[in-house]
Amino acid sequence: MTVSPFEMMKKLSALEKNFDAIAKKTGALTTTGESGAGMVKVTVDPEGAVSDIYISDEVFAMNDKNTLITLIKSAFNNAAEKKKEAVKDVLIKASQDNLN
Repeated sequence: MTVSPFEMMKKLSALEKNFDAIAKKTGALTTTGESGAGMVKVTVDPEGAVSDIYISDEVFAMNDKNTLITLIKSAFNNAAEKKKEAVKDVLIKASQDNLN
């Protein structure tokens, strides 16, 4: 399939017009990561700051500081990874919508 330069310019122009919408979608993503089968959950706001942390009573009953630290780190990393994937999905969908 050959695309003419004119057609490509039209598609690029459409992508530019949708850039603000893409930025709003990716900038509004709040994600929650978890670890320990849901014993620890960390919610990250659109700027990447932690907005909420849930720690189950089971974790506190372990009375193990190192395990708690590991679970919090893992939940935060899981939330960060989910955010990356969500941004990637939005960008892929936007590019497919504009190039089809």
